[in-house]
Formats: sequence, C-alpha cells, structure tokens
Amino acid sequence: MYSIELGRCAVDGYVVQSARSFVVGSPNQTQVNLFETAKHSLDAMLEAVEIGKTGEQLWTVGLEPVTKAGFAPWGRFGHYMGFEFNGPQRINLMPGDQHSLYEGEVVTFHPSIYDTSAGHAGLVGDTILIERNGWRYLSAEPPHYELMSG
Repeated sequence: MYSIELGRCAVDGYVVQSARSFVVGSPNQTQVNLFETAKHSLDAMLEAVEIGKTGEQLWTVGLEPVTKAGFAPWGRFGHYMGFEFNGPQRINLMPGDQHSLYEGEVVTFHPSIYDTSAGHAGLVGDTILIERNGWRYLSAEPPHYELMSG
C-alpha cells in the first residue's frame, strides 16, 4: 500500500494539501480495512471540528477508530496550513498539542495509520477552512475517498 501527498496546491491564495492511498494490483482485505479505518478516523475528526477544539482533542477523536480496529498511528493526523505551507505550525493533530482551532484557520486533516502486523501504512485527507459554524473544504466539490488500485 502506498500513499501520496499533494501539497502546495494554491486555492484562492491558500496552500492546500491532499493525501490519498493506493495499491498496485488489487487490494487485499487488510489494505481495505486499513483504508476504511483511515476514512472513519477522518470522518470522526471532521464531525468534531469546532472553534476552540485543540489539536490533542481532535487527535483523540481520530485515534479511537484506529485503535478499535487494531491499527496504530505513524504520524500526526493533521496540521495547520494557512497561506504558507512552511509557516509556523500553529495546530498539530497529535498528543500534547494545546493549540485551538479558530475561525478562518486552514487545517489539513490526514489520519496517518499503520498495520503493525502486515507492515501497511496509509493516509487520506484534505484541507479545510474553519468557519464560525463549522468548516468547508477548499474545493468546489467534496473530495472522493476510495482506495485507488491499478
């Protein structure tokens, strides 16, 4: 299972990042489970998004489906993007991060998970804009999440 991150894609002045996972050939059941778990983690975190939530709180929400499925994290589950990809990393979705979401912040969510028994790793996610009453993707259409194969 492979992963790719496309970063530094500019949308209305914001730098965005998209993450996807894929396999060469047909995926096995472990790879499908890993990918589906990454999607469940992403969905859980996006449902929990609200102004004032900390990086650690969002990490905890995203980690629950991962550990329940028997997988482990291999990196942070997201981070600040803003106008500059290499700018100050205000919020990081990881243990101990006490930075809070604020209105107008741009954050990439991408749960990064690992199957320690099979050695597969994957991630899936996109960049969102935090708004007063929720969030929205920085794209004209909602992104599609499916395990790509070929």
